[in-house]
Amino acid sequence: MRAADPAGESTTVEARLFGPIEVAEGGRRLGPRDLGGPKAKQVLELLLMARGHNVTKDRLADQLWGESLPKRAFAALENHVSVLRRHLDGVGRGRDLVITDPGGYRVAAERIDLDLDRFDERITAAGKAGTRMARKLLSEAVQAAARGEVLEDEPYAEWADELRRTYRARLLGVHLDAAESALAERDTRSAIDHAVAAMAIDPYAERAHRLAMLAHYAQGDQRESLAGYQRLRSLLSGDLGIEPTPQTQQVQAAILAQEDPASLLPRPLERQGPPPRPSDAPLIGRRAELSCLEALIGEACGSTLAIAVVEGEDGVGKTRLLDELAIRLPGVSLGRSACSELERHLPYVPLASALREALDGRAIADAALPALAAVFPELGPGPAGSPPSEAAALESLVGLWRSHAPLVLLLDDLHWADSATLAALAYLYRRSAVLPGAVIATVGAEKALTSHQLHRLPASARIVLPPLSPEELAEAGLEHLHPPTQGNYLPFQRIHPIGSLPP
Repeated sequence: MRAADPAGESTTVEARLFGPIEVAEGGRRLGPRDLGGPKAKQVLELLLMARGHNVTKDRLADQLWGESLPKRAFAALENHVSVLRRHLDGVGRGRDLVITDPGGYRVAAERIDLDLDRFDERITAAGKAGTRMARKLLSEAVQAAARGEVLEDEPYAEWADELRRTYRARLLGVHLDAAESALAERDTRSAIDHAVAAMAIDPYAERAHRLAMLAHYAQGDQRESLAGYQRLRSLLSGDLGIEPTPQTQQVQAAILAQEDPASLLPRPLERQGPPPRPSDAPLIGRRAELSCLEALIGEACGSTLAIAVVEGEDGVGKTRLLDELAIRLPGVSLGRSACSELERHLPYVPLASALREALDGRAIADAALPALAAVFPELGPGPAGSPPSEAAALESLVGLWRSHAPLVLLLDDLHWADSATLAALAYLYRRSAVLPGAVIATVGAEKALTSHQLHRLPASARIVLPPLSPEELAEAGLEHLHPPTQGNYLPFQRIHPIGSLPP
């Protein structure tokens, strides 16, 4: 990530979006007042948010002025870009950092070290590390975010608020994971600090309250641990009209029974499975759809459950879009599965598979919700008597989700899902007020037209993927492939094998 300064020497240009914007090289720093004025600063912020992707002049003008467009908006925009480049000469060569593209601009991402990228890299690496290394990586992620909220000097810009919500949800997940890792290593003071930080982001984050209860109990402070439970119960009951989950109630019961604290604390992990890997195929087009889904997930993880349905013809790139989305959600409890025509007569299979990936088997078994056996057969038969009712199974799913929220599930080919899975998704959506997280599902366009069950599935957003346009292929230098592929991903990959594609 190098840029050439005016003297021709190679430099590293750092950009920070946590807190007020800042760009720096060595000892030279440019803050919000050093970039050529409010509009020039916002141009840089918008381009950094796009992380090297082209941002069209139309989009930049719309974000900068909204309905108050000046008469010669593009001329005004070009002037702000020119001013920005001159000011960026203070840390590198402005023209090397802000690139003119056909119809728009982009930052030279390979020349800029962005703090949001460092934050994401740390929590992605923590997801596959053992407890000790995970704690170090999560601590570095917290430190990267310590300057303040993302773009905090843009409090009224809607485009900045979407990014803020996304990283607020990610930071919440970092503090929760850091608190649990600290407990696993019996560092109760650090666990409490992280749990309190998580509560400051989301006062209703029950996992944070539960971790704080365990940490205080492990310190020998049973009174404060039980007081924490009562505060949580009052908060949930008074504001949301609900009770703490069975998992939290069980922790309270264990503390009242004065069980050995060591039996209640998480165990250190030597390592975990690797995070999702990016596809070798480049993501062409789909930037608007990807940004929409990222924003929806960021907001839903901090508030209430969202369900988004992505529709498109076979081969149009629905699965590839989920591939890219998965690697952009570090630090989130993420599960993914694909529905199968061969399994559509088996209840809950894709939903259970995604939840197993998002949670470990121990978390599901330790939930102590007998009716979950209807969803997860590996839990074995429930208590003697009649099998659990469908309502009991669905309420158990709500309890499981609440205990580990926020969760994000990615479900491919939902048109092949069994009726029980679709009913469960609809039920979870109806209980969305107490379930932070998101479900993103793909559906074949023809199947969506003929499936009555899919039509009845409630959705927060429906996104239709058209074939790639000649202009989108031209961005990757592949416009010659539009006639033989008609803009579809699958034939595109057959004609242009993965590995020979341009980066």
